[in-house]
Amino acid sequence: MIHSFFNYCRRRFIHWLVKDLFNTLYPEEILSVERGRVLYRGKLLDDDAMNELIESADKFSQSAIWKLLSDDAIYHANKTMYETSRDFDGMMFGKAILYAVDILKKRMEQVSKLK
Repeated sequence: MIHSFFNYCRRRFIHWLVKDLFNTLYPEEILSVERGRVLYRGKLLDDDAMNELIESADKFSQSAIWKLLSDDAIYHANKTMYETSRDFDGMMFGKAILYAVDILKKRMEQVSKLK
């Protein structure tokens, strides 16, 4: 009982300490689509820049290095969750890896569909 309370307090304290230190990217600095216009870091992308972005996303999502890196991350996430994890934190770390890979895949799909 005391151990789980200590872990809870430790997690909350660490979260409180680092929540503002490591959040260096703000939503307006990310690629966004507003009223049919594409903005990156708050600046409107012209047609050439948008076409280059779309082409890059298409090429990268089909590249051998992306497939290798995403498969490797998924393998390590599964290994962490199902073989090496001895507690809840290990399971959460594995799920965080899977979540990150999923975010990247979805973003590449989103950018590819900007045409």
